[in-house]
Amino acid sequence: MVKVDEPDDDTACLMLRGLKSRYADHHGVHITDDAVRAAVTLSRRYLTGRQLPDKAVDLLDTASARLRMSLDTVPQPLTRMKAQLTALAMEKQALLEDIALGNSARGDRLAAIEQEEIRLILALDTLETQYGQELQLTEALLACRRDISRRGGN
Repeated sequence: MVKVDEPDDDTACLMLRGLKSRYADHHGVHITDDAVRAAVTLSRRYLTGRQLPDKAVDLLDTASARLRMSLDTVPQPLTRMKAQLTALAMEKQALLEDIALGNSARGDRLAAIEQEEIRLILALDTLETQYGQELQLTEALLACRRDISRRGGN
């Protein structure tokens, strides 16, 4: 068995800098040098079961993957509102079927559902507009970073 000592923080940072571009390309995110140093420092402090640079590489990989997922995932409030609208539409359809069969005792609930649908549609429209604007800004920022990287200004 060959025993290899754990590198110091500066050496681990140097090793991660060599891998940084591969992880950035793989996940489609920009990884700053501050992120590399933080990965080394924080992994040394909080991940005690393993050694550098392995634990810092895993931390950087996980952080990059989570960032990519947050960029690609629709925000939870939007998803929740769409689910509420779907549930209301299903309930409304069931009530309309009951009313068509002569059970009009729940007509007040139908009016409440329609009001709630209007409220949710307006709120959803506002959130979708905001999310669309934020997404455009994020895409513009990422395009600028790619352009700067292509020009050699890493």
